[in-house]
Amino acid sequence: FKAQAKPAWKIELVYADHQNKADIASNTARKWFDEEKVDAVVDLVNSGTAFAVMPVATEKKRITLLSGPATTAITGEKCTPYNVHYTYNNWALANGTGRDSV
Repeated sequence: FKAQAKPAWKIELVYADHQNKADIASNTARKWFDEEKVDAVVDLVNSGTAFAVMPVATEKKRITLLSGPATTAITGEKCTPYNVHYTYNNWALANGTGRDSV
């Protein structure tokens, strides 16, 4: 049996309900980044909350992980180095489904 070294960092999860409201989402993210030193925000489930938090994250050089909002603007005109948009977007969903059935 070999003892394992402790990791040099710890992961702590914090959470809040943004109620699908952009102002609550951006204010919560700003507070987390400034006061609680949060490194990343996840689970912004609609475009409104995502677009409200993305500029705050960019300003603070923190990460957002976006899987719920589907707008192509997240990976297009509003894209920044601090945002990760994964799963799908509206264009891919419509074109992939529509072209396959023709």
